Amino acid sequence: MSVMEKLLTRRTYRRFAQKAIPQDVVEDIIEAVRLSSCGANRQAVRLVVVNKPEDVAEVQPLVKWAAYLPPEQGTPKADEMPTLYIAVVQDTAIPGDLNTDTGIALANMTLAAWDKGVGSCIMGVPRIFLASSFLNSESMTSKIAS
Repeated sequence: MSVMEKLLTRRTYRRFAQKAIPQDVVEDIIEAVRLSSCGANRQAVRLVVVNKPEDVAEVQPLVKWAAYLPPEQGTPKADEMPTLYIAVVQDTAIPGDLNTDTGIALANMTLAAWDKGVGSCIMGVPRIFLASSFLNSESMTSKIAS
């Protein structure tokens, strides 16, 4: 399938099969972010990968689903929750247009996921998540380097 066909068939998903995403797929998604274009090659995007079931369960209440939809349409049921979260975090210590770099990284991430048959949903992250222990856990943080 061509890139254009992938873009045409990619959708936002709010219901997920309850199976783990294989590690090689997670690594491909991370690699797609690393390969993202960014201003002056600053690499100002950091990822927090949350894929252990107990950690995913801890993150779930911090996530806000499709606030513009009624809860019965926008919020997944217990047996439809994601099995993986990848938070894209801006490194504000690095100057530049972080929002553009983040948008490009998100586009690459969702396209790479869909290329592997994995649906995704881009969500804003509540500040409580940004202050949580997940950002300080080396086991969950993959820094994207040039």
